[in-house]
Amino acid sequence: MDDSLKEKLSDIKKELSEAQKKREAEEKKRRKAEEEAKSFERMMQAEGTKRMDH
Repeated sequence: MDDSLKEKLSDIKKELSEAQKKREAEEKKRRKAEEEAKSFERMMQAEGTKRMDH
């Protein structure tokens, strides 16, 4: 294999690795947002039931 092919392969592997890291970060961010949404919904439901009691 000549150097230009090795370099191309190296670049592709690096891009793949970066894409993987980006995807994992996005997944983590999405999961955190889902947790916050669930937490917020529970809080709103709790507020709603408190209001009905008064």
